[in-house]
Amino acid sequence: MDAGWCKVPNHLFTLQSEYTDDEYELIQEHIDHSVKVLDDAGFDYDVTGLVVKHHERFDGTGYYSNYEGSDIPLMSQILSLADHYNSLIKGYYCTSSIIPAHALKQIYLKAKQGSHDIGLVELLIQVVGVYPLSSAVVLNTQEKAVITRVNWRDGMSPTVRIFYDKNGVNRMKPMDVDLYNIREQDNPRKIQKILDTNIAQNDPANLLHFSV
Repeated sequence: MDAGWCKVPNHLFTLQSEYTDDEYELIQEHIDHSVKVLDDAGFDYDVTGLVVKHHERFDGTGYYSNYEGSDIPLMSQILSLADHYNSLIKGYYCTSSIIPAHALKQIYLKAKQGSHDIGLVELLIQVVGVYPLSSAVVLNTQEKAVITRVNWRDGMSPTVRIFYDKNGVNRMKPMDVDLYNIREQDNPRKIQKILDTNIAQNDPANLLHFSV
């Protein structure tokens, strides 16, 4: 859906300031470029028709054509939602990156105002997890860890990889713990809060920027 970005000036992809009107028109053209790339590659309208509408919003505030509600195909709504989530966690489209849990919260609040179908957003949260994969967290033991597996049975009890001990010292060998399987123990480990690794003191050894 975003193949057309290769035809847009590179600096606009990671621009951290707000777009000017002219720049905003340029980035909207990535949809036309994407459709041409797909057309040239032999894709039919069943695909390109979805790509055309992947920046439309459920409340009609998207682009190009201000489609809204059921006028937007379900798959285009899913593409729009995925694109929105990805742009927030990667920091595309003149935004700074934010951690996945905060991205989900922001999207949910916007969906309640009408930007996306709220049912789709709730499904996204179920799929990605209350604590999304690769999120950095602090446990009730004050250990710091990264989410390595989402638990579909209990979204509050994923599997984590612990990188820092309770004193903030990085472990020589990270430890994997399935919080679901230990939940019946006395004083089991639990997630206390999400950790923002963009703040240097939260991750002094730079271990929690972990891709799984």
